[in-house]
Amino acid sequence: MMNNHAKSAILDRFNVTQSNFLGSGMEAGVYALSDHKVLKVYNHMSDLNKQWRLKEFYAGINSDGLGYELPYIYDVFLENGILVTTEKRIKGSNMRSLLSDMSFNEQSKMMKIYLKAHLELQQIKGNSTIKGFVLFDGPGISSIKIDNWYDD
Repeated sequence: MMNNHAKSAILDRFNVTQSNFLGSGMEAGVYALSDHKVLKVYNHMSDLNKQWRLKEFYAGINSDGLGYELPYIYDVFLENGILVTTEKRIKGSNMRSLLSDMSFNEQSKMMKIYLKAHLELQQIKGNSTIKGFVLFDGPGISSIKIDNWYDD
């Protein structure tokens, strides 16, 4: 459970208010720092090492020629015992919220665009030394080795 006082101190340090809140996911709340940068304040579901590995992974991707933006992490650090990252702000809308208001034909068109983006993503080059890692490896999750994409 996140300490609200510590979280407030982080937001104050970065001059962020609730009006800067963009949304949240499973691991973090996201706040606008500028038109080009966001602040992510993480809960207990992530850790410093995972975010550093992700930062290195994103930094190793050459996305030249890609028709859309990919994530980029500028900094990873602990502040008042809470994991924080500053990242590139990616413009756009949440696909889930868009789909609910679309007709079947609009949804079909959107899914074709999504598939095209996925296929385009497969063409990018990277120079990361990371072979793969377990995405969900937290407390209470089985550590049994499964024959899966992250196995050597």
